[in-house]
Amino acid sequence: MGDVIIGDYAHPLLSASVCEIPDRVIEASTCAALADFLTSYPAVAKHESYVITRPLNLGSKALPDYARYNHGGGELVVNWEMPQGQRPRPNAWSTCGP
Repeated sequence: MGDVIIGDYAHPLLSASVCEIPDRVIEASTCAALADFLTSYPAVAKHESYVITRPLNLGSKALPDYARYNHGGGELVVNWEMPQGQRPRPNAWSTCGP
């Protein structure tokens, strides 16, 4: 993930790309497959939401909107609610790359 730019305004969510999601999870194309994969990463599994492919009116039936890699696998933008009064710090957390 590159540099993160955050404005000087209150923002309740921290959004970051969770990378190297395996093909088996993406190809299953279900929320259950994603949830099962994320159980291996407890901090990530406690997410608030993620980018979806369908309108919000589908609720929990909306599918994750993965970005696919040419070499296989992919990533998904995931959101976590920040504690009240806190904001994400730029470059405080990166889920992709070194």
